[in-house]
Amino acid sequence: MASVQIPWKLRLIYAACKWIVNLSHRPDDTINRCLQSLTDPKTSPSKTPRNGVVSFDTVINSSQDLWFRCFTLTTTTTAAVHGEDDSRSLPIIMCIHGGGFALYSASSTAYDSWCRRLSSELIAVIVSVNYRLAPEHRCPTQYEDCFDTLKFLDKNLDKLPDTIHFAALLQVEIVD
Repeated sequence: MASVQIPWKLRLIYAACKWIVNLSHRPDDTINRCLQSLTDPKTSPSKTPRNGVVSFDTVINSSQDLWFRCFTLTTTTTAAVHGEDDSRSLPIIMCIHGGGFALYSASSTAYDSWCRRLSSELIAVIVSVNYRLAPEHRCPTQYEDCFDTLKFLDKNLDKLPDTIHFAALLQVEIVD
């Protein structure tokens, strides 16, 4: 099998990012968030459609910094998919971003782009949860934040666009 030749610029960028990530991990298993943020560019929500998708942020609990970014198709995109007279609702897909519960966020550029692409290609609403990160918040805090997001969506459907059909996401009743 032939080895893959990686361009030197890409190798240099990868080495710099790896160096910063390794440097941001402290010996006591904490993370220097300021230094780590150098490898995690952020994107703001966009009311201007990009690839037919708009996004907005909704705060669930400001004291816990718990919020989600919602990606939804524009009305013209929805009409083109379903037809002008079709009033079908779009399903919701909940996205829990990567990073091992310790890195990145729902506003990270890579996850923002990925969620936009998912929304556009799957013709669905994407809800990307910004949960609290480890090691400052130990597991199962991240799962609890995602469950709190589901409960929030169940009780606050009016905060989402009219094209969203929550029943497509959750077929069971949430019990507190």
